[in-house]
Amino acid sequence: MDADCGSEATCQSGFCQTGLKLVISSPSGGSVTNGSAPLQVQVDVSGGAPTEVELVVDELPLLKISPPYHHAWDTSSMPDGVHRLWARVVTATRTYESARVEVVLDTRAPDAPVVDVVGLTNASPVLAKGTAEPNATVSVFEGPTQLGQALAAAFTGAWSTPVTLAPGGHAVSATATDAAGNVSAPTSFSIEVDPSQLSIVAQVPPAFPKATRVWSRDPIVVTFSKPVDTSTLTAESVKVSANGVALPLQPFSLSGDGRTLTLALDPAALPPVPSDVVATISSAVTDLAGNALPQTSWTWTIPEWLSPADPLFLNTDGSPAYSSALDPDAKIWVAYNQPAVDQLGLSGTSGGSWVRGDSPDPLSSYSITDFQLGVDSAGRLTVAFVRASQLRVSQLSGGTWSLLGDSLNMAATSAASGVRVAVDSLDRPVVLWAENGQLQAKRWSGTGWSLALGPVAYSSGAYALAIGPGYVPAAAVESTVTGYAGYRVDTSADVSLTFDGDGQPVAAYVTAGAVQVVRPGLPPTSWYTPLGGPLGLDARHPAILHRVAGPTGQQLLLAYEEHASPAGMRVVAWDGSKWNSISTDIGTLSSSFRNRPQLMANRSGVVAVGWTELRYPSAQFVAKLYNR
Repeated sequence: MDADCGSEATCQSGFCQTGLKLVISSPSGGSVTNGSAPLQVQVDVSGGAPTEVELVVDELPLLKISPPYHHAWDTSSMPDGVHRLWARVVTATRTYESARVEVVLDTRAPDAPVVDVVGLTNASPVLAKGTAEPNATVSVFEGPTQLGQALAAAFTGAWSTPVTLAPGGHAVSATATDAAGNVSAPTSFSIEVDPSQLSIVAQVPPAFPKATRVWSRDPIVVTFSKPVDTSTLTAESVKVSANGVALPLQPFSLSGDGRTLTLALDPAALPPVPSDVVATISSAVTDLAGNALPQTSWTWTIPEWLSPADPLFLNTDGSPAYSSALDPDAKIWVAYNQPAVDQLGLSGTSGGSWVRGDSPDPLSSYSITDFQLGVDSAGRLTVAFVRASQLRVSQLSGGTWSLLGDSLNMAATSAASGVRVAVDSLDRPVVLWAENGQLQAKRWSGTGWSLALGPVAYSSGAYALAIGPGYVPAAAVESTVTGYAGYRVDTSADVSLTFDGDGQPVAAYVTAGAVQVVRPGLPPTSWYTPLGGPLGLDARHPAILHRVAGPTGQQLLLAYEEHASPAGMRVVAWDGSKWNSISTDIGTLSSSFRNRPQLMANRSGVVAVGWTELRYPSAQFVAKLYNR
């Protein structure tokens, strides 16, 4: 009887139970389960030994358990959420209860972890990182092998773990496991470990042997062993200098595979010539894995003049006729008579040699008495030629030569001679010639020829053609320049004409064995004004031009033959007050005669000079590109 046990005890199965206490030792409060396995429940009883203890969940009886008061609780049928578990013993007079224990049932898997892209790296070990459900455990695997594990931060979910990988490619995955044991879907990602050194496998100009004949406008090309990180190619990591002075570069160009870097000097800031040029690529340049390039430097020489090809054999005529032009790509073209094959020849420089082009006139070159070559800004070649006394013009476009209209002669019965060709800034060919005691020029409009100059009375003497401001052609003829009153050029066997940057005509001619360069005085009606003093001791065949663009801005250039010792080609540049030689290393073949230089320039400011050299009876055409 309970009365027999006193007020502090109860009678259970004939035994007095004094101070009965119930404690749920498992699970602990706040336990989380996903219901995939029974939750082990253990009730610790002290102060007595009841025959059974009732388990209660959410105020509803679950079941009664006997000593040792243990139960494997299957929670799989319960809803997700927080559940309150407690134990009790009910006697006739009293009820004993344990404290409530909260158990969380969570059957929802966490989201797959987010992994920051690693990709290509040279790190060892590699740090895998990202974000996941806060407090989740992130595991990183390669196949079934666990490489690393990390606990996601409580608030941000950030996680990271180092993983050790051998060089090469690896298919890796990461999963997140929450406190309930739910495992997320895997996040797959790739890691490629590349600790190999970045290197340069090829350079243009080459590093060895040192290049000594380099065209200043040619690109500098560097080929790497692996793709490089574009962000590491900067003005600080890639430098080019000449004679110790940094050179400005145009924007870098990297090939699609990331392995070939192309650099180009700014054509408006080319180095003085000759120059030793140094290119340096520093160790700040890396590949995509972060491997640094050992700092690399190499040197080459930019000479004053450069031969784009070896001399071109023209023919065995002791006095060959030729005409040359420079196209927008700095390719030199030359037309020449070649009786051996009975055609006009046409050749152009390409890849360090001369490449034969199609003849502009397939008929016999024996019947061609005069011709001259021009080129426009699109690279279209134009040849004016006289055959059977008739002047015709043919243009090369799209690989095909086509005649531009019919004969240009003033009269069908008179003979044209002394052809001169120029191309205006709108790419329209202008042709000047002599016929029946007169000079005149015609311009091609695209559909026909129209009179552009003259007719001007003409009896004999040298003359030249140039295009002035407003596309107006002008001719220097013996003692006058047409269209420019009072401009006098002394009678000469040789005359060359151009226009300067102010739109004023400038002529070069030979007088008393020297070249004199003149332009109109001020006002324009006054006599001519010399541009510097006479040049040469036994000078012949001057050729003058105005260079419209270049590293030194607009510039007048003059070429002429010097037959006094030491004989050779001379090229000089006007600096505003005097003529300065720029032909110290122009070089020539050893020969007894150098014939009629032709000075050429394209609209990008590239300058070239060409002439013939004779070793009787052979004739060769020599061409040089000015390297600045």
